[in-house]
Amino acid sequence: MGFKAGTVMRRRRLCCLLQPDNLIITKTANGYHTQTFSEHFRRSKCLASALTKRGVQLEDRIATLMWNSCWHMECYHAIPCMGAVLHTLNLRLGPSDLGYIIEHAKDRATCLFGVRGKMGVALQAHKWV
Repeated sequence: MGFKAGTVMRRRRLCCLLQPDNLIITKTANGYHTQTFSEHFRRSKCLASALTKRGVQLEDRIATLMWNSCWHMECYHAIPCMGAVLHTLNLRLGPSDLGYIIEHAKDRATCLFGVRGKMGVALQAHKWV
């Protein structure tokens, strides 16, 4: 079975229509974060809009550097649905490796959440969201 364009968008919209009040629960360092499918859909659309306003266009690569969370899931849905390419970075790599990967992939922007310290040093010259 092949991939169909818009599959992620259709699945996200279907979840919002059929189960708008079902919860997405994410464990965080401070407990749990919850949001409904409809909240998630709204936030994903806001992220896609913000990326568009920052100049992200069709087929641009957007890197993400974050742990699995509801915020990463928003990126996972927003970026492909706007026609950009989601490029997930490995948090376990060092700054020089991350810097090389970002430059080699020609990522247009990077979404960060929950990362500190040495990551910022290698990635200073990049556009952040």
